[in-house]
Amino acid sequence: MLITASETLSHVELPAIEDWLRSLDHCREKKDLPSTRRVCARIHGNGLQTLEVLGNYLVPTFAECGSIQDAFQVFQKLEDHNEQSWTSLIQVTAEYGDCGDGFHLLQSMQDNGVAPSRFGGR
Repeated sequence: MLITASETLSHVELPAIEDWLRSLDHCREKKDLPSTRRVCARIHGNGLQTLEVLGNYLVPTFAECGSIQDAFQVFQKLEDHNEQSWTSLIQVTAEYGDCGDGFHLLQSMQDNGVAPSRFGGR
């Protein structure tokens, strides 16, 4: 008998989303890339890597910890690339990487049918 991930997760006590976000906040404040990677691995190990709220939080956390590559990998794993996830990746790429790459991502966002909002503030 095949057991689905959701059936497995229904029997396991997982930390609340808020707990994951607090852990990531701590990593972000300390700019602690190794700890961010460990938290991400635990999120992934619990099958939560595609949750929009966690993915959209991991993208800027990785960037602020110095790894745009990790931020991009998280973005690629998200099931739904909506305005928030695109904007998060574009913002961190422009701030911590190459502005030209940010413009290319903006074009990709629009090519994928996601329209940017008029306001892009934090």
